[in-house]
Formats: sequence, C-alpha cells, structure tokens
Amino acid sequence: MRPGDKLYIVTREDLPPAQQAVQAIHAARQFAAEYAETEATWFAESNYVALLSVPSEKELHELLEQA
Repeated sequence: MRPGDKLYIVTREDLPPAQQAVQAIHAARQFAAEYAETEATWFAESNYVALLSVPSEKELHELLEQA
C-alpha cells in the first residue's frame, strides 16, 4: 500500500440518501472485518476514502464483476 491510496466505496444512486449512507458504512465495516490487516495499514498510512455511486443495482454488480 502506498501513502494516499484510497478506499473506494460505491453506492447506488437509486437509493434514498440515508440508505446510501447506511450502505457505505456497512461496506466499510465489512471491508474492515474481512481484511483487518489491509484496513489497519490503509487507516495508518492513508485514510483517504472515495465515495462513488452507480445508477442502479445492475450497474453495481457489473462494476463488481470488472473489479
């Protein structure tokens, strides 16, 4: 990991803002639980977050397949 590396979180635009916030927090928490060592390094060395959105659940799944 390099200084300035970002944690990218992607939400769905078709959800109300409150649900997008919950989705983003849930994703960050899941990442921390599943990749504790990577998350700890990211938090200590970067701590940058990029919050992005896609139009719908379909596009979210397509993005996940590409990643």
